[in-house]
Amino acid sequence: MLSNGGRVIAGQFDDPYQLDEKGIFDLVNLGKDDLGGIPGARRGPIKDVFTGFNVFSIALEVPMKDIFPDGIPHNGVLKGDSTDSLVRVWSRILRQRTQTVTNDNIITGLEGSGSWVQVGRNALPLFNAGLVGTQRQTLYLHSSPMNDVSNFGADILYPVLVRDAEALGIYAALGVPPATVATLKGPRMDIIKAINLGRPIPVADGSTGDVLTLDVAVDSSFPNGRRMGGGTAPNRNQVNVNSVLISLIVAGNPAAGLAKGVEVNDKNYLDRFPFLAPAHQGLLQGHGGTNLPTVPDIPLP
Repeated sequence: MLSNGGRVIAGQFDDPYQLDEKGIFDLVNLGKDDLGGIPGARRGPIKDVFTGFNVFSIALEVPMKDIFPDGIPHNGVLKGDSTDSLVRVWSRILRQRTQTVTNDNIITGLEGSGSWVQVGRNALPLFNAGLVGTQRQTLYLHSSPMNDVSNFGADILYPVLVRDAEALGIYAALGVPPATVATLKGPRMDIIKAINLGRPIPVADGSTGDVLTLDVAVDSSFPNGRRMGGGTAPNRNQVNVNSVLISLIVAGNPAAGLAKGVEVNDKNYLDRFPFLAPAHQGLLQGHGGTNLPTVPDIPLP
């Protein structure tokens, strides 16, 4: 507990993300149910590549009074023409520039030296993997959202996933009209509007980029924030973010139901801070699976 009433915790927890890696990163391997039942598509069961894995996590709980000292503007009221109740967040990973192999560090086997440099960042799920072209993905990891329009604007406006789906014959197999495919190929201002919650945010460096945007005046529902848990079951998220994003990009409709993959976590989320599920026990639980049934927590002795 912090002096301002906030809380912080760091350590190992269950990896809360679910991903059908074969389907997301290789469109030809999307599951049959995720492609409208196209004959020849991959049959189930679809497996989550993150099942059984833990991740080092840092969870923060920040009092709202520290963000909005005068109170949340128009609290409880959605104002689509306003940005004064928005919070925008991204995270990054830094390490020292030089990493030297050493026997002195029994944890990593490395010793860092030199200046700290950014080696990764994240905000919206699948932004780098699903929208940014492969030749620019390393640039993404080392850059800031403040320059995303200049660096990756064309990737968003003309999504490579649409061109891939067309080349694989997915649209033709589903009977999608060529005029619709042409529209999906871009320019796609609808994707940018979704990222910015439809608010009057300039499409320019320093304003639009890969950040999580949350309107704290109203209830959170992706892409308005990214709430963990909150679904119809303790191991289910409020929204399947993979399906929402892939459906928006490839079909132009976030509710199209594409790429659902695995829709539940391998463990139940906590209903209290930090909301992450407790870590897996390495000796007792394996990796990869359908997440059904949910892995139980190891009972306290």
